[in-house]
Amino acid sequence: SHNERDIRNILDFPKITIHDTIERYRNENQISSAPKSDRPPKLSERSIRQLINIVKEDQ
Repeated sequence: SHNERDIRNILDFPKITIHDTIERYRNENQISSAPKSDRPPKLSERSIRQLINIVKEDQ
């Protein structure tokens, strides 16, 4: 039996991806996520970086 850390190291996926997939399987008995829309992200990469910098300055 593998824990989430072992699975993450084996598959090289982010922790949240592994965790969410395991939880989805346990709760809904499926491993695929809901279909995604073709809508672009709400924040651009630049906007995200700016937001992070603002939050860091406020700490």
